[in-house]
Amino acid sequence: MRNDSIPASTAEPSIGADSPELSGATPGIVFAGILIGWTLFVWVGRLRNIFLDDELAGWSQAWRFTLAASFVVLALVAGGLLARAVFSRSGPGNGMRLPRRAVGLLAIFGIIVWLIRGTDIFFGNHELAFKVVHTVLAGVTIALGVVVLQRFVRAESVPFSE
Repeated sequence: MRNDSIPASTAEPSIGADSPELSGATPGIVFAGILIGWTLFVWVGRLRNIFLDDELAGWSQAWRFTLAASFVVLALVAGGLLARAVFSRSGPGNGMRLPRRAVGLLAIFGIIVWLIRGTDIFFGNHELAFKVVHTVLAGVTIALGVVVLQRFVRAESVPFSE
């Protein structure tokens, strides 16, 4: 809310859930944050499983580690860029181009990996419980990725643009 006794050029903007600066952008940012958190949850857990599995060694362990680590690093970078843009001194939303690209890359990478790996797991020789768990992981990741691409990455009407 603006105080009319202060000239418009010196009035501080009101930042809140219903402010014009965040209008329409908040759901996209929230979904981007959820995707980042979900990605860290899934792939940090996968890293732990890789190192606890005594049957994995050599190339088999290396490629699994590389895939999981790439997701973790990308999620950390996207999260850092997003947090920096949202909580910057010049106000939320300034400099959103890089966070949009990083989160978009995370979403696309997750969708592609889970479409390939999820299909392989679903039709592979695995126990039913394993298939169910990985189908859920794939479904949530793909759904979040699609929502983030629609509401955050490609949000043309969002006031957060450079």
